[in-house]
Amino acid sequence: MTLELLRCPNCAAQVAFTAGAQLTTCSHCGAQVAFGATAPAGAVLDETIFLKALPTVAIEIVKAGTALPTTHLETIASRDEGQTSLHVDLQAGHDSNPVGNRDLASVEYTLQNKPKFRGAPVAQLEIRVAQNGDVELAVREEGTTNTRHYTGFRVRTR
Repeated sequence: MTLELLRCPNCAAQVAFTAGAQLTTCSHCGAQVAFGATAPAGAVLDETIFLKALPTVAIEIVKAGTALPTTHLETIASRDEGQTSLHVDLQAGHDSNPVGNRDLASVEYTLQNKPKFRGAPVAQLEIRVAQNGDVELAVREEGTTNTRHYTGFRVRTR
């Protein structure tokens, strides 16, 4: 099987096309990519958006260089059985160590349903970044209509 590697026009990650394929899905951002697509002209993220997991660990959510506007979905699992709330810390920067990054949002989200076991999916984060760098965070609890929207923070663009 012959593969051709190209860059995703949405997030710049490598995507593989099998011989003769015209469409594929980026495994990093989930965007549908057409064979031969090029990165769009316009604004891109100048810094990466991270989810702070621990005081010294940040998980990359949206990479620097991603074309704007963009939307990213992330499922969050419970850390404890019977957990009553979810704490979400978003940061922007260039380092997977949170100490060097800038805080974007810190949200405490009350859960209606308590998870029955550790590691159960409890919420979905939707991170939308507009062309001008405005960020909107939506948190939706799994299995309920419990949704909260948070706005008023911005990332750097170029």
